Amino acid sequence: MSTRGGVLHARGDARAEEHARPPARFPFVIHVLALGTFLMGTTEFVVAGLLPQIAGDLRVSVAQAGLLTTVFAVGMIVGAPLMAMLTLRLPKRLTLMLSLAVRFAGRAPVIAALTLIPTIAIALSQRRHSPAAAIT
Repeated sequence: MSTRGGVLHARGDARAEEHARPPARFPFVIHVLALGTFLMGTTEFVVAGLLPQIAGDLRVSVAQAGLLTTVFAVGMIVGAPLMAMLTLRLPKRLTLMLSLAVRFAGRAPVIAALTLIPTIAIALSQRRHSPAAAIT
């Protein structure tokens, strides 16, 4: 097999264009993760656009309702490095599953409490703990 002046082909003289590969598909879990990331991001950042409605429901000023965004941001600033260090040695899949479990287990009681007793204190406590699961 000489490459001088000639064309080097794969073994068996097969050419790349003759072997068309089917289009690559993502595994189902990638779609689930993408949807989960979208939903988590949406639920956290949509609050800023709904502040007047949230303030009305909680019977507080828009500025006080704006604390929901501030508390979440501070939680992300403090929680991101902390959770990264705490979960560094854990397997990635376990970290993801624990993160989602903590997030949904922690949200259910708070949502129930907000439904029964809508107060700014309960809403702030939920926003304070929410970043811990979102950043892992």
